[in-house]
Amino acid sequence: MLIRTKNFTLRRFYLDDAPQFFSLTSNMEMKKYIPGIYTRNIDEALDHICTFSRCDEEKEFYLAIVKDEKIIGIISACEVLIPNVLDVSYYVAREYRHKGIMTEAMKLFMKELRSRKDIQITALELIIGKDNYSSIAVAKKIGSKIKTQKHKSDNITYRIEL
Repeated sequence: MLIRTKNFTLRRFYLDDAPQFFSLTSNMEMKKYIPGIYTRNIDEALDHICTFSRCDEEKEFYLAIVKDEKIIGIISACEVLIPNVLDVSYYVAREYRHKGIMTEAMKLFMKELRSRKDIQITALELIIGKDNYSSIAVAKKIGSKIKTQKHKSDNITYRIEL
């Protein structure tokens, strides 16, 4: 998948991205919001990228958001429990937040999924921390609706039908 806009490029990860991927994924905020992609060293970053390169692009997507040749964000989408439904996580570096980048990237990702006849994805689900107001705002702007919000849970699940 390769999508270019005037603001950024949405693309797959490459091995050469390991240093930037490590820089983006080695902070504690990443560990809090997307713990499965958190990295402690460059070797773990390379391992993640190698795993990404072997994914089935009908049920798994790991995309870099690149601006001015710098990786500024990630979209991770995988079929986990429900057939044809992708669990989606996203992250954008702090200095690029509140600029509409993640909202635009997610809209473009959804448009691409809808346009591909080889993909049978019917919905996206986003599990977002109830105090992660920026991600909640993105979820609402891309048209998702609350699916579940357990009384004592720290997370809210949003769903978008494709």
